[in-house]
Amino acid sequence: MRVINLDETGIKLINNNKNQIYITKETLKDFVAGKYTLINQQLKFNNKTLSLSTEEIKAFPTIIKYIKTEILKE
Repeated sequence: MRVINLDETGIKLINNNKNQIYITKETLKDFVAGKYTLINQQLKFNNKTLSLSTEEIKAFPTIIKYIKTEILKE
């Protein structure tokens, strides 16, 4: 999975199949706070869904950490 920082507007999470989910800056803190569901390899956040591979699910904690430290600067 890749994270694309769109600076002032938000981020895009892109899976290995090039599908993507857009998360606005306003909702990014909710996302990293865990206000999403991850069930049956489906990431759901704010009525948006992104399918993830087993490999992407294993890397998901690293993605959250990256967003917190590099994008939100927490």
